Amino acid sequence: MHAMFESLGAEVECYYMLPGSNYDFTMILNNADAKLLAAIKKMVGPSGAVIETEADVLMTAEEWDAVEGQSYRPPGN
Repeated sequence: MHAMFESLGAEVECYYMLPGSNYDFTMILNNADAKLLAAIKKMVGPSGAVIETEADVLMTAEEWDAVEGQSYRPPGN
């Protein structure tokens, strides 16, 4: 599994099994973007080995602060 992610430019930072959870495992990847995750899903999806996935973005405080200054406009404004 590590080799698969590394071949696409990502790094598996850690991998945890989740007994009793809705998911079998979770992992933290470095350098993963939507394009990489789509490629992984296309690679393993047809095998039936992975049925459901969920991805969340984790940001450091420094990364979050770098976004400061962006303004949000609610729809209709």
